[in-house]
Amino acid sequence: MTESVDTDSTKNSPKVLPGIARGIALFFGGFTFLNLLGEMLYPGFDATIWWVNLRPLPGALATGFLALIDALLFRVAWQGGFQTRIGRAVFVTSMAVLILASVRDAASYYRMLAFGSIGASFPASFSVFVSLSLLIVVIGTRWRRDPESPRLDSKEKLSLAAAFAIWMIGFPLLQIHSFGWTDYRRPADVAVVFGCRVYRSGNLSPPLADRVRSAAQLYEQGLVRFVIMSGGPGMGNVHETDAMQRYAVELGVPPDRILIDREGLSTRATVNNTLPIIREYQFTRVLAVSNYYHLPRIKLCFQRAGQQVFTVPSRHTFGFRMRSFQLAREVVALWAYYLEPVTRLRPGWH
Repeated sequence: MTESVDTDSTKNSPKVLPGIARGIALFFGGFTFLNLLGEMLYPGFDATIWWVNLRPLPGALATGFLALIDALLFRVAWQGGFQTRIGRAVFVTSMAVLILASVRDAASYYRMLAFGSIGASFPASFSVFVSLSLLIVVIGTRWRRDPESPRLDSKEKLSLAAAFAIWMIGFPLLQIHSFGWTDYRRPADVAVVFGCRVYRSGNLSPPLADRVRSAAQLYEQGLVRFVIMSGGPGMGNVHETDAMQRYAVELGVPPDRILIDREGLSTRATVNNTLPIIREYQFTRVLAVSNYYHLPRIKLCFQRAGQQVFTVPSRHTFGFRMRSFQLAREVVALWAYYLEPVTRLRPGWH
């Protein structure tokens, strides 16, 4: 009698839910696998903390737990669930630990927001989306159409592919909006300003002007003692750093408080070039200033270089059309920067 009821419920269940669960499991399983593998080959590669914070666990225990999670997620992606009670119990327990960790991270975020330790123009914690997605994975494994067969029909295949694609695009977009809009400003030694386009006329492009203006405000507020301007050649005869320095001085930053990196041709180059300056001046706390959509990639680069930074989003004054182009660009760029080390044939990250 019970067997008949269970069969009917699975037949009448939403056909897309198991596919969505498997698509989400495939994304997080793949992301976790890349982090585990990448960390073995390239110290500093691991970006697991970008979706779940397991720092309270000792390093070896956290790695072992992630390996277990990875195996469970791939099992869900491939088979749709677990046939044995032990398998289901291990899976549900492990997912519960991850969901609780995500809820804890979200609570910590909102607590800091409430007490003014951080600011946010997009007050949505990334951990909320992670916990909800993991909950969907758990529910989806309970609504499989046929527990004895992992095969999917066309609707479930489509929902799997859609869920995976949505997270591939949504992961960087959510990081950009959840992390990028969060303002971690606090007293520091220096603010690093990332270059952007300077027109042939010598005028700063709107994104670059916003970055310099925000850094000058940090100096004016007494939050930083120095400002590092990093950039490359402009579109004309005016170098980006010359235009940045001129504007910062106009805004009240003394010239002797401005340090220059004239070889900041890319985000990675700026990080690599400013690290020696940071060490030479013995700066201990660093703020990174740029437009919100740029900050996750900056954080990733500094993280892999072994430098802790606090990010500060500049207040933008340019329109939606320019921002939408930059957002699309950053989705691709963030994945490219994340995956770049594992595309090499030799170890090391530069």
